[in-house]
Amino acid sequence: MKLPYKIDLSGKVAVITGAGGILMSEFARALAECGAKVALLDINEKAANFNLTLDVRGMRGEEALDAVSKYIDDASLLSIKNISILPGKGNGILRQLIRQQLSKMSCVQQMQDASLETGGHGITRVTLR
Repeated sequence: MKLPYKIDLSGKVAVITGAGGILMSEFARALAECGAKVALLDINEKAANFNLTLDVRGMRGEEALDAVSKYIDDASLLSIKNISILPGKGNGILRQLIRQQLSKMSCVQQMQDASLETGGHGITRVTLR
């Protein structure tokens, strides 16, 4: 794909989403020819690598909350409705922090403990809207 006119994009960064398709990959190539540094993102790669369970055992509170926030964002982006978060059993402090955060997120429809045979209160099952 050739752009109809030459643009100097030296020193610029272009982020292309959906780069797995022919059109966007050609567009990315054209931007690179204009001097841009190009980052390609493809949701199919993200979907292929997405794990339905996030394990936050052993993380500190703030670190776990950041991981949960990113995980929920990724799940929403991929239109995944049912996920699990594994804070472990311990004293329940991490579980409580995570559930407080989840209760404030508008994309969370409900959360509950896993069944006893699949982890009980050591795993939080989350349903997203």
